[in-house]
Amino acid sequence: MKSQSSLLILVAIVSIFIIVWIFQVFSSSTSYQRSIGETLLSKIMKYLDYVKGFTRTALIFSTHASTQFIAGQGGQTSNTGFPRSWICNAEVSPNVNDVRFFLSEETKNALNKYIKNFKIYDLPQINITNFTCVDYDVNSASVLSGMNDEEFYVGAYGSKVNVTLENNTVSSDNEVYEKIAQDRFWYMYRKFKEWAP
Repeated sequence: MKSQSSLLILVAIVSIFIIVWIFQVFSSSTSYQRSIGETLLSKIMKYLDYVKGFTRTALIFSTHASTQFIAGQGGQTSNTGFPRSWICNAEVSPNVNDVRFFLSEETKNALNKYIKNFKIYDLPQINITNFTCVDYDVNSASVLSGMNDEEFYVGAYGSKVNVTLENNTVSSDNEVYEKIAQDRFWYMYRKFKEWAP
C-alpha cells in the first residue's frame, strides 16, 4: 500500500510537470506568432508610408508640370483642345476659378499617370486607385493680393491604397495636401491680369 501511494504521488508530480511544460510550449509559440504578426504589420505600414511619400512627391511634380503646361496654354484650353492665348481677340483674361479648374484637371491627369506607373517588384502587392479630384487652395483675393506669388497649396483626393503582404492587407486613404514652393505661376497670372483684366 505504501508503494502504491508513493507511485501515485510520483505520477501526480510527473503529470503536473508535463502539464506545465505543455502550457509553456503553447504560450511561447503563441507569443512567437504574435511577434511575427507584429513584425509583418510593421512591414506593411512601412510600405504604406512609402506609397504615401511617393504620392506626395508625385503631386509636387505633377503640379509643377501642370502650371508650366497651363501657362503655355494661356490659362485654359479652347473647346477644340488647341491652346488659347491670354488675350484672344480682346483684352479678356480667364478668371482665377477658370484657371484653377484647368490646372486641377491637368494636375489630376498627370498625377494619375504617375500613380498608374508606380510599381515595386519583388515586394508586396500594392493597389492604388486613381485620384478623383485635385484642388488648388487659392482664391481671387489671395492671388490678386500676391499671397500666392511664391507658394500655394494643392490637395489631391479620392484615392485609396491597399498593401497586401502574405495574405495580410492594410487599406488607407491616399489623400495628400502639399505646399508647392518655387512656382511663380500665380505671380505671372497676377501680372498678366493687371495688363489684361
